[in-house]
Amino acid sequence: MNFRNKLTVVATISATLTCFGQTPAPKPAPAKPAAAKPAAAKPAATQPPAAPKAKVDPAVTVKPPVEVKPGDVVIQIGDVKVTRAEYDMIISTLPAQAQTQANGPERKKVAEQYSDIRMLAMEAKKQNLLGDPKIAAQVAFQTENFLANIVARNLQEKLKVDDKAIAALYEEGKARFEQIKARHILIRFEGSRVPLRPGTKDLSKDEALAKAKAIRPTLTKENFSEVAKKESDDTGSGESGGDLGQFSKGQMVPQFEVVAFALAVGVISEPVETPFGYHLIIVDEHASKKLEDVRAELEGQLKPQLFTKALEEMRKSANIKLNEDFFQ
Repeated sequence: MNFRNKLTVVATISATLTCFGQTPAPKPAPAKPAAAKPAAAKPAATQPPAAPKAKVDPAVTVKPPVEVKPGDVVIQIGDVKVTRAEYDMIISTLPAQAQTQANGPERKKVAEQYSDIRMLAMEAKKQNLLGDPKIAAQVAFQTENFLANIVARNLQEKLKVDDKAIAALYEEGKARFEQIKARHILIRFEGSRVPLRPGTKDLSKDEALAKAKAIRPTLTKENFSEVAKKESDDTGSGESGGDLGQFSKGQMVPQFEVVAFALAVGVISEPVETPFGYHLIIVDEHASKKLEDVRAELEGQLKPQLFTKALEEMRKSANIKLNEDFFQ
């Protein structure tokens, strides 16, 4: 018994659709030829002098259109062509797990989903949905929200937590980094969360307490494991001599934890009642996590504070003002 307390590709890639080629504008219809008119007689005239050739500014160059080779196109939707480089760029923006899926067995399925998104977005443009102010506002807000999240993420990554602040937080909460290695023997009673072992009697609380008290005087540091294998109703740890391994505060039920962390090494406790039954506990080792072992955890606690402070500074610089009358 242990006492320790579909990838949505469509949603993920839809924000990046506008990065690539747009639907080409329709070609204008050819102009109808004007009705033929009889040519008027022109008086003879001298040929006007040829216009001087325009000077070419050597600094101005016209770049030829980029030629898309047929082999480079991996998806085509109507006249819109998506190249291998464009598609790979989209995939590279996805979370790691999604990238694995997009480059694995479901590669084609992801491409089909992407194609559907592009197709529907193209249809939205044909329907001029952005002409609807409400939809345009939603698109604008989603764009701003996306960019804001990127800036916030970049800001968080750049934040550096002061070593002194980390050390101070470590000392302040040092007790919670304490660990012990312990063993126990459990004697269950009626209503226990632990299932009754086959072939054993369901004891009342008084009977279980009496049994635990009778076992305790027979225990030593050396024979504790053997007795646990025979008598403990915690079959999970009992098979390994009652070994619970190493644990920190907050991982055991409170009644057990209070006694266990207060025990000196090698001392066997009096019976300790928990919802599981009565425990006899022996602590084999007291230890404490070192600062370096919990540095990442402490940084994770301090960074939100630094981020909030940085955000407040940005708000001041941006000179944000709210209409108090409106937001009453």
